[in-house]
Amino acid sequence: MGNEIFDKKTAVSMLVLIALFCSLSVSGAGVGGMEEDHRTWHLPEGATTRLGKGAIGSGDRALALSPDEGTLAVASSIGVWLYDVATARTLALLPSPVRVNSVVFSTDGGTLATASEDGAVRLWDVATGMEIATLEGHTGRVTSVMFSPEGDMLASASADGTVRLWDVGTRTEAATLEGHTGNVNSVMFSPDGGTLASASSDGSVILWDVATESQVDTLEGDTGAVNSVAFSPDGGTLASASSDGSVLLWDVARRRVADTLEGHTGSVTSVVFSTDGATLASASEDGTARLWDVETGYFVALTGYKSAVNSVVFSTDGDTLVYGSADGSVILWDVATESQISA
Repeated sequence: MGNEIFDKKTAVSMLVLIALFCSLSVSGAGVGGMEEDHRTWHLPEGATTRLGKGAIGSGDRALALSPDEGTLAVASSIGVWLYDVATARTLALLPSPVRVNSVVFSTDGGTLATASEDGAVRLWDVATGMEIATLEGHTGRVTSVMFSPEGDMLASASADGTVRLWDVGTRTEAATLEGHTGNVNSVMFSPDGGTLASASSDGSVILWDVATESQVDTLEGDTGAVNSVAFSPDGGTLASASSDGSVLLWDVARRRVADTLEGHTGSVTSVVFSTDGATLASASEDGTARLWDVETGYFVALTGYKSAVNSVVFSTDGDTLVYGSADGSVILWDVATESQISA
């Protein structure tokens, strides 16, 4: 496969904002009335200042855009940083005693869920920046979290080999789904909320019936650990990212591989579809992110990163692409206008 579908003019004209995570600008008070200087927010006793903002989380969804596209959440080793997308202004730090691996906004944007290294899932009130619940039950680090389309349920994946479903209203566990023999690295609801897909280091993807809390099928085709899964907007295709450097596109109805996307030279860490389903974005430890034409399999490689790219996310309307790199960079693309998003 090649990258012919994206001409050179288009690739060059896509401007990129690269802002080092440790030095994004600050102006104004943060959520909850925090003072201007983020270096003094939530310091441990005896500390007077903070240098840097911690390493970006290692989960496949370490970045999340709010539904209104106004706020960017970045998981880190010291908590979750919230930014105003339009200005890159630091809004808040949601502190955590351990690394946060994954973040996701609720469908109404009012709640943020986080997956933590200590095995807990935490819920946060975005408006106030306050923790509102701690969901405990996993016995290993939590790697991924995802709200259902209706927002009434939360799924979490863990290194303990299980997937858990949580009732958001009562903040209690609704079910424990067991079937994988390795770490579970990613979870994703289908667009209609009826199916949950989970990806594991055991090389499999399991499809679960949410209503009956039972296993529907196991998709086996990846030759390495599966790090991330994503449903297309119509629910007909499931993408799975593999440590062998490939991305498989599954025909969900027929339970078979429809296409194999090859081009990465390192483990693929994250995948996500655009809103119209025509484009798939992938991130990799080879230091690149790629945009794939789903129909033809052609791609354009977005290069220039100093280290692994571990998370990628499209905005709700598909106009913005956001990437997170292990070198601490957060990269934003305005796809519709092919222009730089102002910092």
